[in-house]
Amino acid sequence: MQLRKEFLRIPAILAMALALAGCQSPTDAGNGQETATHTVTLNFYPGRTETRAMAHGQTFTPPVPQMSGLFPAPLPQSPAFLGWRMGDATFDPAVPVTSNITLDARWDETAATAIDLGGVAGNTVIHRAFAYLNAAPAGTCYILALGGDLRVGGGALVLGADIALRGHDDNDAPVVKVPAGGTLVMRAGSAIRGNATSDGPFGGGVTVHGTFIMEGGAIHDNSSAGWWGGGGVFVLDGTFTMQGGAIHGNSSARGGGVSVHNGTFTMEGGAIHDNSSAWDSGGVSINSGGTFIMKDGAIHGNSAARGGGVNVFIGTFIMEGGTIHDNYTVAEEGWGGGGVFLNVGTLTMRGGAIHGNSAARGGGVDVFNGTFIMESGIIHGNSAEMGGGVNVGFDRTFQISNGVIYGTDAGAGLANTATQGGGALNGAAQRGTFDNGTFTPTPNAPNLTQTNYTIRVQNGQLVDADGNVITP
Repeated sequence: MQLRKEFLRIPAILAMALALAGCQSPTDAGNGQETATHTVTLNFYPGRTETRAMAHGQTFTPPVPQMSGLFPAPLPQSPAFLGWRMGDATFDPAVPVTSNITLDARWDETAATAIDLGGVAGNTVIHRAFAYLNAAPAGTCYILALGGDLRVGGGALVLGADIALRGHDDNDAPVVKVPAGGTLVMRAGSAIRGNATSDGPFGGGVTVHGTFIMEGGAIHDNSSAGWWGGGGVFVLDGTFTMQGGAIHGNSSARGGGVSVHNGTFTMEGGAIHDNSSAWDSGGVSINSGGTFIMKDGAIHGNSAARGGGVNVFIGTFIMEGGTIHDNYTVAEEGWGGGGVFLNVGTLTMRGGAIHGNSAARGGGVDVFNGTFIMESGIIHGNSAEMGGGVNVGFDRTFQISNGVIYGTDAGAGLANTATQGGGALNGAAQRGTFDNGTFTPTPNAPNLTQTNYTIRVQNGQLVDADGNVITP
């Protein structure tokens, strides 16, 4: 049948798989004793493989998946599942598992049955197909192959719980594109993963020109070779709101996790973690007029040559809450900004904490070029050669009206440290200011340009740990 031909001829670089992660494998209880475990590998079809851990001697009942392919009308269609094979034989679920085994799903695409979407609401066939899949009974497993990247338009599309979009390791497009006017809502339990794009102005996992609302789920293990990066997410003139979930394990030349290019990313929860970049911005890149507003959540465990957590290049970063922690730089050239690298832009810190980051300069924040305004928050436990907490480049601006930058005089876990000076703050020129003027931070520190002592400011005045104003 035509369906079989179209399914088999989907270009590899455009192939994607959609699977419900809720397709769990029921097993027998066994005797409850601690035994050796074996791996059951399930090959649903090329591009989708899952594994299960089974105790020795336990029986295994594999899932009964359904496959839905989006092809020319009628859409979608479901090929018949013929069962699981182990080698050349049909798998018998009554036989105990005593070693590692591999099972291959068998499909009969010539016996495909069209799924009736006539009673399903939606603006387009794609919307109706997703609505159908989102309403599927728990335990039902779908594999959805798309003959191209998924372009979200014509209203909101919901990537429902336990649905995963999987890309390809040599693609020329992201897994999902949200054009202007389109909206994608990503729910808990869903995933966008496993895509690698070649050079081009788009992200590895998602490119957003419209609206993306991430309520949960994960965008992970994607990569982009494009100069503006966005291994996981590339926001280009669009808006991305992250309320939960995780963006992790992605990589690119810039913005391993997220790249915001003349768009807006609002982080209200969730985590951007363990992403990497060969150049700058392991976690987040804010560039070309982009804005990143961090209200809550965490950016942690990311790495890059500079700006392990965040890099601001001609952009705006507003930190109102959350944490930026345990990010680091890996370059040997002495680049800085383990937590944040500020390069031609503005960082306004109104709350939250920057801690546990490391770099050659500015373990917490490196003001290479731009303005750092600290209105509240805490910077602690970072490390560097110079400026463990904050490093301010020559003739750059750092202004603090409220907040604490701990020095080497603080206790374990709080102290910012620097091997060559400036545990709390290192500056190349006297441009560090409190909003009532420039002055020495403690009686024991000769000037503001380099100090190992804790800087604690309330309402524009330097105070001690008890809140008493320190007179220089």
